[in-house]
Amino acid sequence: MDIKKLESDICSTIINFFNDNDIKYNETNITFDNMIQEWFNICDKFVSIKQRKVFFSKELQEKINLHSIDDETIRLINLMKDKFEQGHNINPYLSKNISNSTVVDKLLTMWRIHHLHLTDEMDGRMAKRSDKYILFLIGNNSVYFLDQTKHLNGKEFASRIFLSILKNNNWLNMVGIQEMSDVQSINYEISSDEELYNAWKGNINFNLFKIDDQIYCNINGLTMAGTSLDHRLKLNDFNKYLYNCSKNPNIEYLHCEIDKEFMQLKIHIKNFGSNFVITIEGD
Repeated sequence: MDIKKLESDICSTIINFFNDNDIKYNETNITFDNMIQEWFNICDKFVSIKQRKVFFSKELQEKINLHSIDDETIRLINLMKDKFEQGHNINPYLSKNISNSTVVDKLLTMWRIHHLHLTDEMDGRMAKRSDKYILFLIGNNSVYFLDQTKHLNGKEFASRIFLSILKNNNWLNMVGIQEMSDVQSINYEISSDEELYNAWKGNINFNLFKIDDQIYCNINGLTMAGTSLDHRLKLNDFNKYLYNCSKNPNIEYLHCEIDKEFMQLKIHIKNFGSNFVITIEGD
């Protein structure tokens, strides 16, 4: 298989997709590895368009039941619930940084938590920015609303209350966090949201961390360059796969394309006369 042609085609396909969809990318450092990582970054931020069942956390449901959230905000929460369950495109309600492949959403990278703006007004292709968020997780066929918050800033993105909500609703495993009951002690305890946020800004990972006398393990993380560790590992696996393919004379590369609806990069190959599709996506 002609690896150089495949890598060149993939780069061109991703760049064309970015240009066609007004997605910013690093135009000064166009390499195969960088473009794949930027593609993974965009896939992580975008939510594929499909019907999903919505579940509310105990904390959010209590706020609604007690009307500690105003009626207009409750209406917008239910509007977003309906959009998810009816399979509408909710990407216009997400952060504008979903259209910048070089910006890493650290709340998403470290906690796997998305946030959307609660509004029903549009401003061109994107919804108008709101000072009210819904924080949510994405499953295969489900969405989990964690909490309704105001617009977050700085250390609020690292708020340890998210950990409490995830734990209280048995959602820790969904985000790659586990309680480590067998670990007796570690040297470092995170004592504040500011401390956690400053670590993120410095691209420092706490794979084992202690909060309120409980030790947790988080498989998510950042590289020292500030990119997603998960994306780096996926890229390494993909390069290894391509290397093995290059040694097989029966594999022939055909073409590649992007399925925008499901955010999938599809690589068409032929092996022993049969056609196959390799799918490269964020999940």
